[in-house]
Amino acid sequence: MNMRLLFIKYLCASIFIFSWLLFPSPVFTATIPLNLNEAVSKALRASEDCQIQENELLKSEYKTRETTSILFPQITGDLTYVNNVKYPDIPTTRFVKNHNFDAGISINQIITSFGKISSSISAMKKLAGMNKHKKESVKDETVFNTKLLYFNAYFAKKNLQITKESYENTLKNKALLEKQSASGRLSKRDNIKVAADVAARIPMMRTAESTYAIAMETLKRNLGMPYDCALELTEGYRTEYKNFDIKEALGRLEKHQPILKALLKSIEAQESLITSKKAEYFPTLSAFFKCNYKGSSDDYFIGNDALYNYHVFGLNLQIPLFYGNRTSYKIKQSNADKNNTILTYQKTKKNLELELDKAITEYNELINTLPSNQEAIDLAQESFDLSQKLFVSGQLSATDLNDAEMMLTSQKLKKEASLFKLQVALAKIERLSCIGTIYE
Repeated sequence: MNMRLLFIKYLCASIFIFSWLLFPSPVFTATIPLNLNEAVSKALRASEDCQIQENELLKSEYKTRETTSILFPQITGDLTYVNNVKYPDIPTTRFVKNHNFDAGISINQIITSFGKISSSISAMKKLAGMNKHKKESVKDETVFNTKLLYFNAYFAKKNLQITKESYENTLKNKALLEKQSASGRLSKRDNIKVAADVAARIPMMRTAESTYAIAMETLKRNLGMPYDCALELTEGYRTEYKNFDIKEALGRLEKHQPILKALLKSIEAQESLITSKKAEYFPTLSAFFKCNYKGSSDDYFIGNDALYNYHVFGLNLQIPLFYGNRTSYKIKQSNADKNNTILTYQKTKKNLELELDKAITEYNELINTLPSNQEAIDLAQESFDLSQKLFVSGQLSATDLNDAEMMLTSQKLKKEASLFKLQVALAKIERLSCIGTIYE
């Protein structure tokens, strides 16, 4: 009997372990709350574009150091061994040894280049400054895109809620119709109409669910988060909206916009490069020192008695005389690059000013539209409530009741669309005029 009970215990334990291995318990993932600031911070850490621009900034700094290194002494070591295998037996070569050895060290120091090096260093520093502003621009663009994705996901969430409310309203209408049928006032046409209204709301909900899922997936990808994590957007649309002065905003754009500042730095760098190219017309003065230890022998082993050393010190002046107008063509190319950068700056500035002007205009119009949206919702809600009462008393058809509900849903969706467009316009204004930053 004891053996039988022991066997049953082992069997139950084996079945439990096998079931646990074959069908593991589901892992419940906790919902992660996420506000706009947290989303921006995650996006900046996950952005490959920001990391690339960081590397470009480091690269430009290293390039500046590389150019600066020309100012320091250039030390070179040299080691040469020559084996003269066979020389003709003539008087000219009777003193040539079979083996020659030469080792030495040379030091060269540029004294002055009349602006070539200093202008090149200045250009590299300005290009590094340009990359710094480019990094800021990429950061601003990442913040802007994250705001759009966050509010797009929130907009999809609100639309899903509205479509669900619309579905619940149609179910309430169906319940009212069922009450009428219980009292003997049943219209076959109304019954079919209400059933069709309920069925029509289901595709709307499925579409809204799909849109919300796609928006959340896109947001998670942008934040570098796994697709299977659950997010809860805890921050909605902003409730306070201040007025923007267009002249002040345009002034901030011109003064603080990283894109424009990067182009200005590029223009300054081009000017330094032109100065460097012009300096190629002037000579370069440098000092040099050389210490050599050399000797020759007919034996492959060159002993110390055959080696001797010598030292050389002097000045070198390199004077460019004629290079086929090469320097002139370099200067013309640099001038063309500078002119193109100036034109790019002017074009970019005009485009950004136009974009900012449009964003502020749209922003102001949307602010004025919000009260009308809310009034339309209130009236549509009142109309829907009244339509339900009239429908219950038999004074209104199911078609009119559905039209009232659809009007209410439509006005709610329009208000959400206005709020979403308002957030987009506000994000554009903040990005272009460099105000309202939420990341540091």
